[in-house]
Amino acid sequence: MSFESDKPCIICGQNQPKMVTYHHIYRRKTYPEHEWKTWNLMPLCLKHHNEIHATSNRLFASKHRQAQKWFDDNGWEIKLSGQYFHPIDLDENDS
Repeated sequence: MSFESDKPCIICGQNQPKMVTYHHIYRRKTYPEHEWKTWNLMPLCLKHHNEIHATSNRLFASKHRQAQKWFDDNGWEIKLSGQYFHPIDLDENDS
């Protein structure tokens, strides 16, 4: 199963084949039912994918306005704890 994206990186616009993958906001192992939902798949180049994994979704979005826009456009909200949750498919107490 390939996680290569057919979309460019939302941060830098990189779009070379095999250089852009999907970052799963909800981890695939924890929430396999959300693995391919478009609101859970952030297209990132390898550089930015590594960066988001080295920090957190929230810090990454605060550094990159394009990521914050992606979260907003895809229906993500922020809990009081500062973590993102998606209200369509998860009760905010589940994540």
